[in-house]
Amino acid sequence: MSKKDIESAIVSVLTDAWCPQDLAKNAASILSEYYPDNTLIGATETEVRVVKQAQEYVRDSNG
Repeated sequence: MSKKDIESAIVSVLTDAWCPQDLAKNAASILSEYYPDNTLIGATETEVRVVKQAQEYVRDSNG
């Protein structure tokens, strides 16, 4: 799977969970950089915050 495919899949999951498109794209870009080890080791505080915001939409949509 290419980085672009991974990014596209992540955007799809996030937007299906009602995550705003811009936030989904930003989070997908960040997560695809760290794939498959999504621990975000080395990520900036801003990158971690963006990913956490996006994750909240997924958690909320799973009720």
